[in-house]
Amino acid sequence: MGTGVGGGAINKGEFVGGISHPEMGHVIIQKDLQDDFFGVCPFHGNCLEGMISGPALEKRTHMLGKTIPADHPIWKIVSNYLAQAILNTSLTLDTEMFILGGGVFKQKQLLPMVQNEFVKLNNGYKTIENINDYIQLASLDGNQAIIGCLALARDVAK
Repeated sequence: MGTGVGGGAINKGEFVGGISHPEMGHVIIQKDLQDDFFGVCPFHGNCLEGMISGPALEKRTHMLGKTIPADHPIWKIVSNYLAQAILNTSLTLDTEMFILGGGVFKQKQLLPMVQNEFVKLNNGYKTIENINDYIQLASLDGNQAIIGCLALARDVAK
């Protein structure tokens, strides 16, 4: 999560996809009733990416994501919207875990906020043994994109 909001799924070691790549950032979320922001996505307006991507955060707050204070109210909105997308994906794909990454997660308070929002939205429906294992940060030190590209190239070369 940064300039855009992307996502992918792996099942039995293989990327899940169809005729193109997954567009998980363009899922429609239920807006907070107090949120009057329309969104920046030129196609959907209030899709996840349109509401919480880096450009959306900048337009909402007039600050770069890395300069938004940890106690800014935008993080409550971001965590709720992201938790909605995670829950919907979890229920659709019966996922084992979610690995989150991108520049926005330099905001250290965000991961626990997303985890807490997920627990509230899930409301005990899906059994999650340990939320810290289920929703966690990527450990690839910012190299997720290049590693993903290499994995795709490997698959194409097969």
